[in-house]
Amino acid sequence: MNIFEIFSVALALCADSFAVSAAGGCTRAKIPRKNKVAAALCFAFCQSALTLAGWFAGENALSLFENVLKIAAFALLMCIGVKMCCDAFKGGDVCDENFLVSLNPKVLFMLGIATSIDAFALGVSFAFMGVNIAETVAVIFATTVAVCIAGIQSGKAAAKVSKRLPALGGAVLIVIAFLTVF
Repeated sequence: MNIFEIFSVALALCADSFAVSAAGGCTRAKIPRKNKVAAALCFAFCQSALTLAGWFAGENALSLFENVLKIAAFALLMCIGVKMCCDAFKGGDVCDENFLVSLNPKVLFMLGIATSIDAFALGVSFAFMGVNIAETVAVIFATTVAVCIAGIQSGKAAAKVSKRLPALGGAVLIVIAFLTVF
């Protein structure tokens, strides 16, 4: 694979991470810079690590891991999506319980895993394609960091439009949850 193909794959892989980052950024509360960077690095780590894990695992283990991870991703994304929707419509101007504002490491890591399941499957196919896995994982990592920072900033800009906009972010997470199992 050439660098353009690897970059294209990396962009496709981090689309879910972008959506979750934008949903997390969709708050009027101040998100500390270190939380933005930590979230982007967490998502990038999960994308890269699961790509590498898939590359190591090969085709035999894919079906076992994939089914378990899909169910976990569905449950987590649904819970956070529903919570964001509910929080958007309860009283007050600012949602201080946003996962990026409080930076709950467990929630952040689980979101990173949930949005990276496709990276595991892709890693398996990379094993059979003979790609340069170090170069590929590095491009996936860097692309995911940049896309997640852009997602957080996009969500932040969108939140200035309406205090109810986090409900849209929650709805996006719910849609992604259903897409993981179907």
